[in-house]
Amino acid sequence: MRVIFPFTYFDEYYALRYREQLMAIADHVELLTLFITIGKETTLEHENIKCVYDRIQPPSWEPNPLYVNNMKDNFAKYSFYNYWGKLPLINRLSKDTKCLDGDIVLGMSGAGWQQVFHNLIGDRKGIPVVHRMRGNGRVERKLNNNIVNRIFNDTLENISYRMYDHFIPISKDFKKILIDRGVSKNKISNPIGLGVNTDIFSPSLEEGEYVGYFGRMSPEKGSDFLLKLMWKTPFVKYLIAGSNNGEVVFPSNVTYMGQVDKTSMSDLINQCRMILMPSRSEGVANGILEAYACGKPVLGSVNAFADSLPIYLPPLELYLPLWVEAVRDAETQCFRSISKQARRWACEHSWDKFGKKMTNELRTVIE
Repeated sequence: MRVIFPFTYFDEYYALRYREQLMAIADHVELLTLFITIGKETTLEHENIKCVYDRIQPPSWEPNPLYVNNMKDNFAKYSFYNYWGKLPLINRLSKDTKCLDGDIVLGMSGAGWQQVFHNLIGDRKGIPVVHRMRGNGRVERKLNNNIVNRIFNDTLENISYRMYDHFIPISKDFKKILIDRGVSKNKISNPIGLGVNTDIFSPSLEEGEYVGYFGRMSPEKGSDFLLKLMWKTPFVKYLIAGSNNGEVVFPSNVTYMGQVDKTSMSDLINQCRMILMPSRSEGVANGILEAYACGKPVLGSVNAFADSLPIYLPPLELYLPLWVEAVRDAETQCFRSISKQARRWACEHSWDKFGKKMTNELRTVIE
């Protein structure tokens, strides 16, 4: 089986972020072609992975910070190119995929125009297209983007959902969302969650002195609520890592590491007693899997935990006094029993099992 996996942008950061799941799929297919619209060359190496770029940026290239940091207000977001101008671009790119070897297209959920792109590739090559639902784009756009962006991408997402041949949701919650949006149950697989590398993510002997948060500082991740919590609990030492658009100012009890490589995450997690996940929208969070592999309990919102995940600390509504009390109690709690259970669960959910489930599902679509 030869799989085409489109990426709008891909560089070393994304290679590290998606390395395990790409390798896990590649281990069970003849060829996994990453068709990359724009990006930088990476060190992602596997005998069954081939990277095909439409455009390669030089190593020194960086995105315009004004464009990136002003998601709602930047005038460029309303420009012709960044909306309707994308349609001729993806039409042209889909024609370029004719030379690629592929039996099926696997596309991750994203912006509506990206999802239409996946289907254009399948249409050009006459092969089935599978949608990997890993996030709820509508909710994320409502929280993050301006009205023009939402109308444009929501419309194209509606179109793309009618075009996909099959859907693989990351959780039961997302399967329900697909059904509620009119997708036939016959087109939706059983949920397939993510895996975790328990060699990289493993417990240390130290209990940890911080309460940690590792992820984007963005509304769908509950960053505004998290910030209020940190200001309200000056007696707690927080360790934060992840992208920040520059607008978030942390209080003095926060150690902010910025955006870090995945290879550094195990050490950061092990410096914490407990990990926070105050999400408003979530699929199966990598952060929870990695925390469990390190034997760390996760205090999350009711939206943070997919139904495939075990819960060791009761999830909380986003009501500030409850969280203040919970992080205060964490200073004195002993999590040793939870740590052992979490680690044991993580060891049973390897990336190899993920790869087998994904590729078996893809084969059923082709057959």
